Formats: sequence, structure tokens, C-alpha cells
Amino acid sequence: KYRRAYGWQRDGGMADYMIAEEKDLIALPDELSYADGAQVACGFGTVYEAIEKIGVSGNDTVLITG
Repeated sequence: KYRRAYGWQRDGGMADYMIAEEKDLIALPDELSYADGAQVACGFGTVYEAIEKIGVSGNDTVLITG
């Protein structure tokens, strides 16, 4: 039985099915639809990767525009 999960940064994300490593997936709560999960992954994932890349910490000030 398949588990509901979503992930990001994998080729084939627009395909009906794709193979991903379990370490790259996050369980999708029952309250969220697949459409909700996709929006969260895209919006949150983009910000998370940017923060990780530039090394922002809790002591930094960040300006968000847009």
C-alpha cells in the first residue's frame, strides 16, 4: 500500500508517477489534499532551500519583499 507523501527537487515532478528515495519525502497529513501538499512543498521548499543556501540563522534580520 502506498503512503501519502510529497517531496521536491526531483526530475519527473509533473509525471503521473515517479520514484523517489524515502529520505526525500515528508508524510502528507490527512487534512491536506495532494494539491495542498504541492503548494506547501513549492512555496515552503523554495524558501527553505534559499535560507539553507545563504546560511540564515536565528540571529539574522531578513527582509522579505514581493
